[in-house]
Amino acid sequence: MDFGQASRVRLNFDLADVDWATSGDRLMDYMFAVLTRDHHVVGYTYHQVMPTPDLPYWHMRYDTDSVSLSSCLLVFPDGAGYRFFVDVPEENSIVSQTQPWIDALVEARERLSEPRQVFNWHAIVGVVGPQPGGVQVLTAPAAVGGMQVQRATNQFREAEGRTAFPSLSGFSVGHSYPVFVEGRSMGFDWAEAALHAAAACS
Repeated sequence: MDFGQASRVRLNFDLADVDWATSGDRLMDYMFAVLTRDHHVVGYTYHQVMPTPDLPYWHMRYDTDSVSLSSCLLVFPDGAGYRFFVDVPEENSIVSQTQPWIDALVEARERLSEPRQVFNWHAIVGVVGPQPGGVQVLTAPAAVGGMQVQRATNQFREAEGRTAFPSLSGFSVGHSYPVFVEGRSMGFDWAEAALHAAAACS
């Protein structure tokens, strides 16, 4: 399918003010939040499409899982920004199938100015493999880099394989006291905040 066909429509609005390196994921996440709210989109698929003879440009394709929205969004790199096109299955539905994408992108761009959310999280950090010198125990609660750390009150026991070929008879019992970690991380959604939380615990 080429750009001359009526079923591929370019969305004529400017997103040059968006820093895609830092805000691109937020923009697309907000866009699908709007589509979910207004058009009952229950999911979407994302593909990186390599150049072909018919369409010699690398681009990203977003398809929605929705009864009312049957079009798909194509995002093409263009210098420091991107160009947006919508593939519409029928020519007589161009307006109804392109306007939802425009409305969602416009609202998503406006939401980029909102502060990131703060998420509270909890993690259990244990040990891997035998502990030289015996079981190590955190003696008292502590604060580390804004996180609160406490030890478990009960000993944790688990089977540890002795060889590369685990079996019911080839294991020993390991003992440890995991620590409980509580913290707060910022992100535009939990997925982004979880990355910061995992980095803080490592």
